[in-house]
Amino acid sequence: MALYKSDQKKKIESSSSSYRTIMFEVTCGEGRRFSGKLTTENETSKPVFDWTAIYAGEERWEILPADTTAGSKGTVVDRGFTQDAVLNQAIKTLISGELVSWRRGLASSQGKKIPQSPPNPPTPLPAPPPQVITPVVPVSAKVLLSSLDGIPGEQVLKIPLEEIVCFQKQISDPAFSGQPRKDFDDVGLKKLAGSLKKHGQKVPALVRRIDTIPGKKWELIAGERRWQALQMISFPYLRAIEENPANKQQQHMLSLIENLFRVDPSPLELSNALQEQVEAGETQGSLAEATSLSLTHIRNLLAIQSVHPDLKLLLSRTVPEESRIRLFEAAVLGRIQPDHQVEIWNQAKSQPTHKLIVAKLHELGKPFFQFKRKTHNDRRSEASEVTERLNRRLNTLSLALIELKAVTPEEWRQFIVFRGASQSSTDTACLTEIIRGVDEVKQRISRAKVATKASTLGIIQVTG
Repeated sequence: MALYKSDQKKKIESSSSSYRTIMFEVTCGEGRRFSGKLTTENETSKPVFDWTAIYAGEERWEILPADTTAGSKGTVVDRGFTQDAVLNQAIKTLISGELVSWRRGLASSQGKKIPQSPPNPPTPLPAPPPQVITPVVPVSAKVLLSSLDGIPGEQVLKIPLEEIVCFQKQISDPAFSGQPRKDFDDVGLKKLAGSLKKHGQKVPALVRRIDTIPGKKWELIAGERRWQALQMISFPYLRAIEENPANKQQQHMLSLIENLFRVDPSPLELSNALQEQVEAGETQGSLAEATSLSLTHIRNLLAIQSVHPDLKLLLSRTVPEESRIRLFEAAVLGRIQPDHQVEIWNQAKSQPTHKLIVAKLHELGKPFFQFKRKTHNDRRSEASEVTERLNRRLNTLSLALIELKAVTPEEWRQFIVFRGASQSSTDTACLTEIIRGVDEVKQRISRAKVATKASTLGIIQVTG
């Protein structure tokens, strides 16, 4: 059931194309992320555009096609709704406007009001003495956006920088080493600081409340670059949205997802962050669903964990472009036995293009692959052996039951007289245990059937 529908007719035009909207739908939403469909028509067809929207604060939305993926560096690759750039922008503008209208309409129907966004913060003066930097208004009073009943909303807070601490390790749960981003480029930070000084902070950070560190009230979940850049220009506060993760794993996942849509974290940073989630119990499938990355992309990132330590250093963004190892190159290296990786990389890296480097790594590394992929015939042969073995055991059990059921009452009487009462009790207990075992086998068969059905449905949905 859709959260919202609008059948108001609107035109979407560019110099080469023209569409008319038939139906705008918000189908689902969680946190700051919403998804839906925009059904349109032109003279020849009725295109349907599936979209995803991420709320960026102050009634601004980042609109992406639903099939947007992450590129080889973890960057968002927006394929566009159409081949027409002007038409793409018109579609995004229309979707953003519909979302704003929906939020305002819902707020109005519930008797609430979304305050107007304040102007950008003024350009700060040179840094005053430390004792002068104090919050002008208590943090609790700096609510810029009210939460609306019935839809997710955020309170954008102005938090004094000195009350904030970066993503902390947790002594009782050391699985997570901090936020996924570890490298902070000084040149990039200075550029960001200049932008913040000129235009103000447009996108809020994510924080959570803490009371475990003296003098600190907030811990960063995502937005450390913004926090550091604001300190560089002596700005007094950080605009942030409060989140309430249930545990450190959920806090780490929030940071991981937020970083995917910001300035590129390196493949190694993403790989380390994903590995921490795997060690906490996440599967590759659940990570793909949570991050909106493809399963293949998740596997490629996790393959970096098997790369030789000397080669991992070449994945950092601080390494010059011409010497850096790319994600797809690292994914192939991760499949090669570690003892051979450095030698093979040194032979392959001289190829003129990255595509040829990947091909050369495959060629040289194939004899040393750690994980041999099973062919279709290998899997069929293995399944045949398992089936034959289980059929043999089930047939043996069936024959034994048939023979036991064929025993007459007189034969059972003679059996008990000859065996004795005490031994017959032991036989009965043994049969009871066999019955329990048979019931357990039946449950396992049932679970296997359910799992097979779910797997089949998943394949149908993906290919359909």
